[in-house]
Order: sequence, then C-alpha cells, then structure tokens
Amino acid sequence: MRTFVAIELDKHAKDVIFNMQSKIKDNLFGVKWVEYENLHITLKFLGDVNGQRIEDVKEAILKVSSQFDYFKIKGGSIGAFPTPERARVIFFNIEDGKDVLYRIFENLEHRLSILGFERDKRSYHPHITIGRVKRGVQDIKKFLYLKADFTTNATGLTLFKSTLTPNGPKYTKIITGAFKWKKTL
Repeated sequence: MRTFVAIELDKHAKDVIFNMQSKIKDNLFGVKWVEYENLHITLKFLGDVNGQRIEDVKEAILKVSSQFDYFKIKGGSIGAFPTPERARVIFFNIEDGKDVLYRIFENLEHRLSILGFERDKRSYHPHITIGRVKRGVQDIKKFLYLKADFTTNATGLTLFKSTLTPNGPKYTKIITGAFKWKKTL
C-alpha cells in the first residue's frame, strides 16, 4: 500500500486554509487543488509498504511520537516549489513550530533508515500543500501577500494509506501515535 507519515490539521486550520485557497483558485488554471479533507503536513512519503514492513513502520511512528510533546503550529505565507515564478507545487509555509517539525523529521528519518527506507535527498521544508500544477507552470508572485492565519495543536503522527483514484487521492488512517500532553498548552 502507498503510504506517508503526516501531522493532521484541526477543523479551524483546514477552514482557514480552504478559505485562502478559494481566493486564488479562480486566478490560476491547470492546478489540481488539495481537497479539504486531505490537508495535512507531510513528514515523510514512504511509497509502497506491505507486510512486516508496515508493522515496523507503525512501531517506529509510535516510538518517535512518544518522544515529543504536543506543540503549536502557526500558519504562514504562501509559497511555491521550485519558485513563485515557476510554481509546480503551491503551499502555505509554517511560521511557528518549524523547529519541532525539523526534530521530528530527523528522528523519523533516522528510525526509518534503520528499517531500510532511503533518506530524503532534499532538505525538509515544513509546509501544507494546497495545489499541484498539472499543466505548465504558474506565477504566484501576486499572491505572496496571502497568509494562512491559524494556530493549531500538533497532537501526533499519523500513518496514512493513499489510494489514487480518478477523482484524486483518498487517504485512510492506519495508525496515529499521540504526542505527550503537557498542561501549558
């Protein structure tokens, strides 16, 4: 099964992002927009994983998540890969919580590399993908002033199964490893 590890977003964060997405949809063409229910922060795409390996991945996620406390994530400005002038992926940056996301990513990378998963060749850039350009490239410079103004609690790591359909991907939770609760939130 095709899988990835992510941090889920709460309803408020998704509402804000979806609202911001609607502000640019009519001005960009050839973009496949991420559906409301699929908005998340990806930590690691694993690809096809089956059998005992899926059990090992579940165990790694539980170990990593048990080492971190709940933390706050704050949305940031719009951005694009590879550049705003030649956008292929459109996203919102993470303004607060990046440092913890980096630490979680490194911990996850380490544990998964022990299981035989290849380390990412690109550096990790915490973000929330909102669209993928399907035809040509887009110039989103005129939207760089937009900001996803939300704060949400990151409560754990979720392993998702991704099923590709003609209407877009469908994500199914396999397991969620909860972060430790701390009363200061």
